[in-house]
Amino acid sequence: VYPEHTSRHMVGNCLITGVDGDVIRSEANYVVFQTRLDGETKIFNAGKYVDEIVRVDGELKFRSRSCVYDTHRIQTLLVTPI
Repeated sequence: VYPEHTSRHMVGNCLITGVDGDVIRSEANYVVFQTRLDGETKIFNAGKYVDEIVRVDGELKFRSRSCVYDTHRIQTLLVTPI
């Protein structure tokens, strides 16, 4: 049983950490807030994305995305994809 809530997912600016041929490596910070029906907002999870992006037929596409959590304890079960 989970209390009803609204999630707000915010992603910071992307930092390119390396380029190797057609592979771009980047990182971006994120935070996910949850607001319950009573109006209380809490940080649900925070961390960074570590991405590999490739050029395919002239378009940039994600090859991989890793989500590295800063949050060590999540108050409820992690049922929402981050």
